[in-house]
Order: sequence, then C-alpha cells, then structure tokens
Amino acid sequence: MTDYDFAMPTLSPDLLIVPADQQSALTIRAKALAFADPRSRELLEYLDERAPQPHPVVLVGEWGTGRELLARRLHERSGRTGLFSSLNCAALSRRHGAAELFGYVPRAYAGTSGSRVGWFGTAHGGSLYLDEIADLPGELQEELLDVLLDGSILRLGSSVRTPVDVRLIAGSSVDLARAVEAGNFSARLWALLAPGLVPVPPLRERPADLLPLARHFLQQHADRLDRRAPELTTEDETALLAYPWPGNVRELEQVLHTALLTASTSGLQLGKLLPWSSKTR
Repeated sequence: MTDYDFAMPTLSPDLLIVPADQQSALTIRAKALAFADPRSRELLEYLDERAPQPHPVVLVGEWGTGRELLARRLHERSGRTGLFSSLNCAALSRRHGAAELFGYVPRAYAGTSGSRVGWFGTAHGGSLYLDEIADLPGELQEELLDVLLDGSILRLGSSVRTPVDVRLIAGSSVDLARAVEAGNFSARLWALLAPGLVPVPPLRERPADLLPLARHFLQQHADRLDRRAPELTTEDETALLAYPWPGNVRELEQVLHTALLTASTSGLQLGKLLPWSSKTR
C-alpha cells in the first residue's frame, strides 16, 4: 500500500489525499491537493518527470500549500523501495540534532547505552523529507552538505562513516537564496540544492483547484459527522473564490469544517464567515 491514496470522484479532477491513518501527522498541514488548475497540473507533471532521478528536490512555497504531499508523491513515483520519512527541522533538538539526524553508537554521549540509526538511517533506500530546511542550525547544514556530497553519514561516537542511499527532498516557506544573502543559510549547501528548486504556487494562484478541494473537505467532514454533505451555493462559491486564502489549503479545510459545524437550515453561508472576501481579492 502506498503512503497516500488517490481519489478520482466522478466529474472532478484528481485529488491527492492523505489517508485516514496518517491524518494526525503533525508535519502534514494540507491534507489534500487537487489538480484541476493548469498550474497545478503542470507542477504535477514536472514532479513525476523528476521523481525517478536521485537528485535533491527543494519544494518552496507558503505554509499549507501541500509541500509534504508533493514530497510523498515524489517518493511514491521514484521507484525507491525504502521508507518515506518526514521531519520538520524546527523540531530537531538543538543539543542533539546531529544524533537525531545521523544516529549514534552506544555510549556516544552521557545517558545513552544503545544506538540509533537516525533519520538518514531510517530512510536508507527511500526518501527523507526535511521540511523548513532553513531552520537547520548552521553546523548541521554543513554536515548535511557532507552527507550529500559523500553519500555517507558519521554517527555520533563513531570514527567510521556509514554509506547511505537516501533521496533528499527539502521544503521551505522562505526564499532560501535570500536566506543565504542574510547569512542564515549555507551558500555551499544552497549551491548544491538550487538546481532542484521547485516553486509551489499558493492556492490563490491556482483558483481552479479551490472548489474541488472545498467539495472534498465538506464531504470528508460530513462523513465523519455522519451527516449529508451540503451543496455549495453560488454565493458560497463566490465567497470562496474571492478570498485570498493566506493559509492556503490548510485554512480552506478549517473554514469549511467550521462552516459545517455551524451551518443552519439556511445553509453554510460562507459569505458570513468570510465577509471581507470581496474586499481582499
């Protein structure tokens, strides 16, 4: 079974959906993506072409645009037989980040008796998604560069490097080139990653995806509540399309979940939930 499933409802575009048993993963902000808009279809086709290649890919886009879902798609289409592992770099321990990423041997530091293969060891033969890669401390950025150049990791407490076969997929909500200019990201690491840069457009720039996603989230949450999913009225659709969605797909799901919970006999009335939508277009 793959890490996610495709749902292809009648008369609607393909949907990329996080399966129910992974919906609670903290790293996944956007639980579904639609590919009706020409920009998103072009993006999907490009990623499918890149998927079998071993080179790093850097998905840069706003929060909630579905970067991790796209990373999972890359892994699934890569043909790699190992695991897909996902880590938000901001969650790494500041004290033991190297040990978490690259592993350690017994008694590598006080308080440890066993060993750990680390995130790279877990993803051996597969793909490792490092979200918000700009949050990696500087020393770990340099160690990551060494791993990518050498194809091996040095576990904490060991004097021997261990070969690893890991396809790196990185995610970022910040412009990494500007982070380099500001001195907050390794220029050497960026030089290696930059050829794999893939911009992920925000939801407001792929409007044809919005209504299929809205109907999907309404149906999904209605099923969970054992209710009949309400239809979107013309007024609802107008309000959805007028709003700029700064929180992207994640915000869209939250708004529709709230609308479903507060809906009255007169319907969702999304215009009242987003009363400023026509002014912020």
